[in-house]
Order: sequence, then structure tokens, then C-alpha cells
Amino acid sequence: LQVSKSSVREAIKMLEALGVVEIRRGLCTVISKNPEQGYMNVMLSHFYLNSGNEEDLQNFRYIIESAYTTYAIHQATDNDLAAIREKLRNGTLEAEDDILFHGQILQATHNSFMISLGNALNELFRRSIAIAIRDNPEVALHDHESIYQAIVNRDTVAAEKVIAASARQWAASFKIQDAVAESTL
Repeated sequence: LQVSKSSVREAIKMLEALGVVEIRRGLCTVISKNPEQGYMNVMLSHFYLNSGNEEDLQNFRYIIESAYTTYAIHQATDNDLAAIREKLRNGTLEAEDDILFHGQILQATHNSFMISLGNALNELFRRSIAIAIRDNPEVALHDHESIYQAIVNRDTVAAEKVIAASARQWAASFKIQDAVAESTL
């Protein structure tokens, strides 16, 4: 190949950063099982860190979540509805429950790109989701139940209203966290 080892190492590190490969130290380098998520994480991290403000982020989340939920409303089968309902069964809510619930809605779209993008977003926002749920678990659980009912009723308007309110609540948790962080400095 007439390429130096250091160039190959650097290229592999870049592919790892993009999520294309996984380096297993001392063993081997393998193709990632989900390279799309790596691409999305890089893109979304850039958006999150370098552009916009809280309102932009809130609107971005609303647009994406509304889009995939609306698509799921049109695509969901009875089995999908049962799987989404299963994620609500225990009546409690933590960040992982939220991610699983939204992941199940994404599965109901039956669109691999949308699933990949949505899951990458959920992972990107995991920490902020955990904070929002910690601060208002009953509101988040109620929102999930309302979103589920909108999907069952095939009611895109109701779903969008709940998602808009949820996105506002989520964005408000940023402001609260920022105020707490500033007061401890």
C-alpha cells in the first residue's frame, strides 16, 4: 500500500471516532455493528456543542420527535402498539425507560434510517433526559401515556401537542441546571 504505519493508525483512530470501527485493545479492530450511530453522534455532537441555543435545541428535538412519532402513527402495527404499551407497564420512569419507550416508537416506523437517527439522538440527550425525568417523573410518565394514546388513536395533532409540551419541559431542565451550576461557582 506504500502507507506508513502511523498514517494507518491515524486513519483507524478517525474511523473509531466516527463509529465505523471498534478497536479492541490488544486484540483486533472490527467493523462496528451500528456505524450509522457513530456518524450521527459526530454530527449531533457538533450541532449541540457549536451551534444554536437552548431554543434551537428544543425546536430540533420537537421536529425530530414529532416526525418519527407521526410516521409511527401511520406505520405501527398491532404488534408495534403492544410493544410500545409494554414499555409503559411498570408505571415508573427513569432515563433508560424513556429511551426504551422512544426506541420502541422508532421501531414502529419500520424505517432503518429514522431508527438510527432517533437512537443516536436519544443517546446524545441521555444525560439531559435523566435530569428532566428526575425533576418531573410524573409529568414525563404522563407525557408517555399521552403519546401512546395518540399513537393508538392515530391522532397526529394530539401527539404533536404532547411532544411540544414535553420538549419545553425538557428545555426548562437545562435552564434550571445552568442556574444551579452558576450558583455553585
